[in-house]
Amino acid sequence: MERVQGSMKRKTAILLVTAAGLLATSAAANASGLTSKVSGLLRKDVVVSIDGTETGIQPVFIDGKAYLPAREAADALGYRLTWSEGEGGKQIILEDEADFALASGIIASIKKDEDGSVTIEFLGRSQGAGNWIMFKADGKSEIADENGEKRKLDDLKEGQRITVEYGPAVALSFPPQAYANKITVGTQRFIREEAVGDVNVTDEGVRVSFGSGEGAAYKPDLVLNAGKESAIVNAQGQSLEWSDLKKGMKIRAYYGPVVTKSIPPQSPIDTIVVLDEVKAEQK
Repeated sequence: MERVQGSMKRKTAILLVTAAGLLATSAAANASGLTSKVSGLLRKDVVVSIDGTETGIQPVFIDGKAYLPAREAADALGYRLTWSEGEGGKQIILEDEADFALASGIIASIKKDEDGSVTIEFLGRSQGAGNWIMFKADGKSEIADENGEKRKLDDLKEGQRITVEYGPAVALSFPPQAYANKITVGTQRFIREEAVGDVNVTDEGVRVSFGSGEGAAYKPDLVLNAGKESAIVNAQGQSLEWSDLKKGMKIRAYYGPVVTKSIPPQSPIDTIVVLDEVKAEQK
């Protein structure tokens, strides 16, 4: 059995293969005179492997040369293959994912720009660029929900939890700025911005409430509970300790998506942003 060896050494450039006259069906192609039929041999006895790991890719040999299916080969080598139809014609685009970073967090705000793109203020956890990032997204950004259903720029809303594939370049500004290549849209969170009515930090967990009244007359109308995945940050996305949170502090809470029907209602905390000035400890 023959073996074809591949390598995971990847380039940082984006490869564009323009196919301006590519047609959808063989009948149309034959009619256009732009293509010609060729004979090939599917070699099931040839194993294609990447860095010693066998793949299920089967090459087709035409005139003694091995041809691999573009999408399967791109996936195996760690590239992302997309199909684009724009003013420059139809294009097959191979992008090196090794240069992209991932971040998961909340859309704190979103603004439409004059050129039709959007600027997303993002708070969350990322790889190497901090927790506060401004992402630029446009018509070329790939947007989908967690089930793979395509979404549009207009579907992006404040309070959504998103995962962003961004880069390769990140502007060294404050906050950092980067292009969002791919956005996966998660669950919409509820948002509430006001002063903390009460906070209780114990070894068993953290409870934050909003309400009205003072002292014995205080009545909570919403109780938020922090879990292991809950985050607390300042307005610049720097991580804080739950012990930094005090009664009376103004915060923006992203919570849900589940809210109980109890009195008062309760919900899990996704992210709390402390809007009052609190100095983050150096980690």
